[in-house]
Amino acid sequence: MTVFLSKAIALADRLQRPIAIVGAIWLFISCASHIDFMMIPKVPYLTDDKSWMFAAAWNTVWWGMAYPLLDKRREEIKADEAASAAAKAETATGAGPETATGERSAKDEA
Repeated sequence: MTVFLSKAIALADRLQRPIAIVGAIWLFISCASHIDFMMIPKVPYLTDDKSWMFAAAWNTVWWGMAYPLLDKRREEIKADEAASAAAKAETATGAGPETATGERSAKDEA
């Protein structure tokens, strides 16, 4: 399950701009066709009378739930990368843990 979620998050992260653009266009077209602003053929789930509800639900799910989770996951990945980079730099330089004053403890030197 975790692997599936990681892949889904990676895919949504790569496609976040197209998903947002398609959602906005879908909402505009469905609302415009519902109020007869645009005369376009009735396509189920795209331009029929109730399609604006599906488009609004999609945008709610994307902007209200999925996008904030992507941001949170992106920050977690950056924090993990920074921590691993710091750990690699620490092992490469041979530096050990330091005390709050910046000095090594007597146990570390022994």
